[in-house]
Amino acid sequence: MKNFVNILITALVLSINCFLVSCDALTVEVDPKRIANNESLLVVNCYISPADTLLIAKLHKSSNTFGTEIIENNNGNYNYFDQINKFLVKDASVEISDGINKVELKFIEKEGLYIAKASLLKIKESVTYKLKIKDSNGKTYESETTIPKIVDFEVGKREKAQNNFNQDSFKYPILWNAPSNSFFRIGFYDEEINTFKSFDGTEVKTKNVSVFNGNSILEKNISANFKAFNKDLIFYNFNGSNSSSVTVKTEIWFLSVDENYYNYHESISGSFRNDNPFVEPLPVFSNIKNGLGCFGSFNRKEKNIKL
Repeated sequence: MKNFVNILITALVLSINCFLVSCDALTVEVDPKRIANNESLLVVNCYISPADTLLIAKLHKSSNTFGTEIIENNNGNYNYFDQINKFLVKDASVEISDGINKVELKFIEKEGLYIAKASLLKIKESVTYKLKIKDSNGKTYESETTIPKIVDFEVGKREKAQNNFNQDSFKYPILWNAPSNSFFRIGFYDEEINTFKSFDGTEVKTKNVSVFNGNSILEKNISANFKAFNKDLIFYNFNGSNSSSVTVKTEIWFLSVDENYYNYHESISGSFRNDNPFVEPLPVFSNIKNGLGCFGSFNRKEKNIKL
């Protein structure tokens, strides 16, 4: 099942821990005053694409930074996933439509996600889709996104990358011509078999799938003309002293994304880049009416590479 669950979950974990991707009437920036008054808001993350086999959304309630209850497990230890699950919203009605057809996403307890088969609502390029959510109190949340047109790209010759971590890192020049008012995200899809030794000396092998391994690229062309891009995509390969990995498959994923997706992820990246503790937090983009988060879309092309 080839879908974008990993990217979605990555974005969701960031939004749960840190803060919280165009229709101007639905686009807002997170107002710090909404957090200061202890108001708990619905946080939505949902991304759709013609390439995916599943429609997926995650809903949770925002938490107050100060005075948040810490959940401990039966051993008295802090459990990260229990802390996340505490804020999950499991009883909402979630619907995606194209104006004519619609599909309801059902909550799957095991995954902690609202899921439906994409075959129930064909996701097509240039079509606008609407997201509508109703919580248990009857409050509604809305957003919309238009699937961007796919853009092709070229991969240049691999070169060694200079870094401070290890010598097994590479960079690939990514070249493409961007149409006017277009947005992009580029990264790696990577499958590895990891081998490591446990505390008792037993050798353990696990399969690891990651998306956007290394430095993913966010770019936009908001000019009135085509614009040529040449950006270096860096792949970091980390091997510890007690572990090793063998790459099974690596692809470069080139995403043409809508403005919602771009603005949301760019605002998250901007918050992480700001390492000055005396600077006010940057506003995080949201396009969820009455809530927080992002309903965005993308179109994907991928090309295999050998490491």
